[in-house]
Amino acid sequence: MVLFWTLRVITCLKHIELTGADNFQIIKNMEYISSQGLLYKVRTVRIEGFTDDGREIAKIAQHIGKLNNYTRLKLLPFRPDGVKSALKQKPPLDESSFG
Repeated sequence: MVLFWTLRVITCLKHIELTGADNFQIIKNMEYISSQGLLYKVRTVRIEGFTDDGREIAKIAQHIGKLNNYTRLKLLPFRPDGVKSALKQKPPLDESSFG
């Protein structure tokens, strides 16, 4: 069995701002799954104002790199479809910005 994990942001305060809750348990669970050799891919969404400057993504990549040497990081463009928070007002992220 392999698992995909979604980590919106790794910085706790940004996670609270984005979701209304901290990410302590999310990160702790991700670390446990990795310790079991099951963490295949971590997905993160590039969201304007949260993860689009590269610093947050770099922090996520560094954290994953400390866990193991096989987990991949997949970047997904933000899409407001189905979003129920204040983020539903944000426009989709232009995929050409992925460079």
